[in-house]
Amino acid sequence: MKDRSVMKYIIIDQGQNGYCIAEVPDHIADDVGHCQALFDQWLWDKNAPHSYRKVLNGAEVMVYDGAAAFMEWLNDNVVEGSDKARIVFDEIPLIHF
Repeated sequence: MKDRSVMKYIIIDQGQNGYCIAEVPDHIADDVGHCQALFDQWLWDKNAPHSYRKVLNGAEVMVYDGAAAFMEWLNDNVVEGSDKARIVFDEIPLIHF
């Protein structure tokens, strides 16, 4: 029987949509900046197999939910085994003191 991964939480800044908390395997949380860079590279690769690239008023734009897209990419490309990355709390507002 394979041991389950240790899961950790990461906070994702969604800009105007607030923040969300995602649960990911620990090796991803420990290297999340590198994973984000790989995701960004994949996202903008014109040969990448995704449907986020659209043409709007003649201009190429990206239309996607960043947190959801990142979770999907992690699960498809980085996560191994049954412990999948997932959003556990979405659109958390932030206040400053």
